[in-house]
Amino acid sequence: MRDPFDTAGLPRPALPADLAERLGPPTMAGRETAGWPATLDFQARVAQGLQQARPARAWVGLSACQGRQLAAVAAVVTPQLAVFVRKRWSVVPEAQAHDRRRLVSTWTLMNHLLDCADEAGRRGHWPASRRLLLVDDDFGSRRWGWGRDRQSPESVMAADPMALLHAAAEADRLLRTPAAQANDGLWNEAATGGRVPLLASAARTQ
Repeated sequence: MRDPFDTAGLPRPALPADLAERLGPPTMAGRETAGWPATLDFQARVAQGLQQARPARAWVGLSACQGRQLAAVAAVVTPQLAVFVRKRWSVVPEAQAHDRRRLVSTWTLMNHLLDCADEAGRRGHWPASRRLLLVDDDFGSRRWGWGRDRQSPESVMAADPMALLHAAAEADRLLRTPAAQANDGLWNEAATGGRVPLLASAARTQ
């Protein structure tokens, strides 16, 4: 079976190197590391990934959604974060140029978020005992927040139509924040809104 991204000619996200190396061969789900439930249902995998931080795992694929529509899917779960993205990919050739541009923009933001989180973790800037939780779903909702152990993920995630942009901006801010201040004033913590990050600055990094 061919890689679904290659078959459809889709741009692909850049996964963390250690997870990219562990991706299995192409299947009906796309390509994934070990640790995912057997179901291909996106929402079921989201629920598992928001709750279970280990093992670190990744998943990329192309799936059918709501009848004849297709979706490009990318997910990364680690002890630091859980990121789930599902974006529409049209079966109509005339619409694919627009969808391709959206995908490239989405993967750019997702890659920036993952890179900043990784580097912030190495520098000791990532908030202790917190996970950044993000769902950006064209066929569902867009929401994000900061989770702790023993908290319901949905109780700490706020609806946000620009969830991916705002989460990437927060990861960018944390990377540039002194380690001693990493737990101070997290934006969107406990779904309270709180301090707004410097979106203009984050946008310039893309």
